Amino acid sequence: MKLIKYLFFLYFFFMSGPMMAVMEIGGNFSYQKQYYGEHDENNQVTRSYSFVLAQYFFTYTGIEFNYSKEQEITTVNTAYDLYPGVRFVNRQDRQQTDVYGVGIRQMLGAQNWPILPVISIGYAKQFKGEESDIYYDVSGSELFIHLKKDKERNDAVFGKFTLKIKLTRTITLTGGVKTVFKAFEWNDAKKDVRYNGGISILL
Repeated sequence: MKLIKYLFFLYFFFMSGPMMAVMEIGGNFSYQKQYYGEHDENNQVTRSYSFVLAQYFFTYTGIEFNYSKEQEITTVNTAYDLYPGVRFVNRQDRQQTDVYGVGIRQMLGAQNWPILPVISIGYAKQFKGEESDIYYDVSGSELFIHLKKDKERNDAVFGKFTLKIKLTRTITLTGGVKTVFKAFEWNDAKKDVRYNGGISILL
């Protein structure tokens, strides 16, 4: 928490001071739907988006604030008999992960480079939620069950590598890889790796 307070202090100090430099905003969105089952009756939908705000207070170094949300919805419509008189009808599982991060952003070159690599690392707060709706047919009557897990909250670390491709003086295409893992669980860094693409704008 001391690191977060220090980064916020730096951000507002340079925002109001004579050293205020370039600000950058960016974002990306992805959507994926997969069908499976004998007749493609089941599906899995994944939606994710993220936003980034960076304030460069030195030529190559700045503070980054980021937010990302991922939703995964799995729907199973393959009906089958469990017991005599009891039939599974369908089930939908919904998972959502929200990540709020703040850290240091370091450009590995000048802003006017046509292709510019950038790395970011910092603290993140991760929230995970999960709930399910299940339908059964019990002797001709519908039985509905709703399951919901307590939201999981984790102190985490994020690390990100981004490659920026300049389109105009202020607009760039971005592509990169990001990992978020529980604080000090360094071996978990490779277990949650996400690839993304988007756009960023210099202000």
